[in-house]
Amino acid sequence: MSGVRREQPPVPADGSIYSAEAVQDVAASMGLSNLPEELLQRLAKDVEYRIHQVVEEAARFTRHGKRTTMSTNDIDLAFQSLNIEPLYGHLSHVPTVFRKANPNPAGTNSKVAAPVYFVEDEEIDFDKVLRDEKVVLPKMVNWQAHWLAVEGIQPLIAENPPKPPLSEQKGRKQSPPRSVLAPVAPALQAGGPNRKYKPVKHVLSRELQIYYSRLTGALLTTSSVADDGQQNARRAAALASLQYDAGLQNLLPYLVRWVGQNVVTAIRNSDEKGSKASETGETLEILLKVIHALIQNERLFIEPYLHQILPPLLSILLTSSLPSTPPTLRRDASEILAYLSLQHGTTYPSLSERLTKTLLLALLAPSKHLDAASINASANNAMMVDNEGAPIETSNEAAENKEKYEFFEGRMHGSSGSREGAVRGLASLSPQAVERGLIESAGAKIIGQEALTDEDGEVLSVLDALTKLKPRSKVPTPLDEMEGDVKRALEETFGPRFARLIGQDAAWAKALLNRGSD
Repeated sequence: MSGVRREQPPVPADGSIYSAEAVQDVAASMGLSNLPEELLQRLAKDVEYRIHQVVEEAARFTRHGKRTTMSTNDIDLAFQSLNIEPLYGHLSHVPTVFRKANPNPAGTNSKVAAPVYFVEDEEIDFDKVLRDEKVVLPKMVNWQAHWLAVEGIQPLIAENPPKPPLSEQKGRKQSPPRSVLAPVAPALQAGGPNRKYKPVKHVLSRELQIYYSRLTGALLTTSSVADDGQQNARRAAALASLQYDAGLQNLLPYLVRWVGQNVVTAIRNSDEKGSKASETGETLEILLKVIHALIQNERLFIEPYLHQILPPLLSILLTSSLPSTPPTLRRDASEILAYLSLQHGTTYPSLSERLTKTLLLALLAPSKHLDAASINASANNAMMVDNEGAPIETSNEAAENKEKYEFFEGRMHGSSGSREGAVRGLASLSPQAVERGLIESAGAKIIGQEALTDEDGEVLSVLDALTKLKPRSKVPTPLDEMEGDVKRALEETFGPRFARLIGQDAAWAKALLNRGSD
């Protein structure tokens, strides 16, 4: 022990632990000098109060932790509790190493002062830091909802497992089709003959079976009912249930199949006369209302069944003969077709083009002979989806579809009814479809040559369709004799019959001829 006496730091006269000199030293390090003595005293007292507050709060954490020694972790928790920014660089699990520095070098005779302890800053080699591998922090644990499957089909999203590679899929046995109503396709076994899988049975509850039988019975009555008002009320209630009820998803494939079967039966019986023809027209009208109610129901997922809804709808629109009552069957079918194209055209971009091709095939078919199989295949192929719910893009629609509706045979042979339905369907899709069918493909000329009178349905449908391109005049005036160039242009574009009919409205005729210059 040496007899050298160390000098103690100055102690404040009022017994505080933080002196005004310490505040003055901090202020000087920040470039603030000549602060008033009163201000230094006040700041020292405030600093001491904050220190006491932090220590008391840290002591609470020490007591709750059943410990007798306060740690730096308690100080950090106290800062967090008091909403004070923590001290960075001082961790509880990494002890702080202080280095001692002697202010009096050895061999000097100056007055001995107390040693200074400080934390030595570690020197960082930037080359080493840049060479080290960066550690990416993992994401925090969180919860997120996603669809495991929609209608039995697993969506291809990041949360779901990916599909196996194509090479593995080829080696596996093909699973049976998901849809109960879809045809059973033969699956190729490795090293064995073709094998047909039976369709998967879709079990309905007893309640849904009763509801289905009562619903179809209310829509199409098989027995005579004395009270027509009661029957109409039951039918209206059934249609309202189809349009607004939310629990019909399991019944949807059965309802679509029921509509298709009844459309086939009704069109086969449409050639009969008298009361039978009236009943057939009423049946087709009800079936169109059923289709309309199903596609209007926002709670039903209708997209997987579009390829089964379109064939009966196109059958009503394009069949050669329909009952005279009600007279709006083709018009109603074209409006439903336009609604389907508008609602689902975004999901299936090729839907509108496929429908247009089908309607053009019916419009431009020869009068006596028509490849009914190609029309049937095109109608069924207007909307085809695979087992995963994705649209099938094909270059030859007629060759790929195997299902055929028998009522197409011999009924779509370029008749007036088929052409009227095709024109109304094109008019419901878009003005571009009308121009493509009636003008570019000379559909108006064909109808004008084969129509018997100006009051035929196909003639009136062409005039209505042309209003989609340009509207008629409110006060029509016919072309005069001096406008021979306009008449010749109308005959070259629309044929003699429609040149004469359109020429009765001079402004409309000129607008149709100048449609491309707008």
